Amino acid sequence: MKKIIIGVLVVLALVIATCFYLRTTASSKIEAKFEELRENGFNVTYSKKDVPLKIKVDGKLELAYSKKALEYIINNQDEGQLKKSFQSSLKLLSDKEINNALEGATFDFDFDVNLLNSKLSLNIYLTKLSNNMMQELLEDEDKAANVILEMLKNRDFQIT
Repeated sequence: MKKIIIGVLVVLALVIATCFYLRTTASSKIEAKFEELRENGFNVTYSKKDVPLKIKVDGKLELAYSKKALEYIINNQDEGQLKKSFQSSLKLLSDKEINNALEGATFDFDFDVNLLNSKLSLNIYLTKLSNNMMQELLEDEDKAANVILEMLKNRDFQIT
């Protein structure tokens, strides 16, 4: 009887250790990704919730250094004609033009990481256009501007 109890305790300890290892590994990968985003022109704020067999994260991404963030996004695209077109178009614009067009754009995100199979469920929503664009929309009394503002508020512009 003692051997059975010891065996059950050993199995239970292994399961707990495995869960701890999987959670720690997933958390480290999440932190590394957020640090990569920060280094490439994004401000990242988030909250993380640990639930059984999952990690849930939600937060905001804001373009802080527009050109750097745009270069990062383009460099992470698959090789092809579209990537080359973006790269050549980016060279035509000055840093000031890029910053004016994009600075302050904000995205909400949420994702779940399943600890057993490392499956990631990611959703990204555009919630604020650049500072200049938002100012123009707020000053514009056109119905279309109000529709766009409402769509941003409702997170209707989903990227993934």
